[in-house]
Amino acid sequence: MNEKTRVSVTMTPPYIEALDTLIDGGFYLNRGEAILEALRLFLINKKIAPFYNGPEGDEEEMLEAVRIFLKNEKIEPFYKPPEAE
Repeated sequence: MNEKTRVSVTMTPPYIEALDTLIDGGFYLNRGEAILEALRLFLINKKIAPFYNGPEGDEEEMLEAVRIFLKNEKIEPFYKPPEAE
């Protein structure tokens, strides 16, 4: 699981300023590490296995764990594509 993909994130100024403050304070080396840590903590906080015990499972197992969480929580997506007319 060493393969990485670059992701672009758009944020409002307060979030960028908070990220940069954490980096300037030495908590993180860069914005990407800070955002990745936030995602890790979210997955651990929600007790989404296998993240809860550390991401040692294979990628498909980890993805399936997130799918199960979403199904059980009945979370509505933030974005719904417009319905075809």
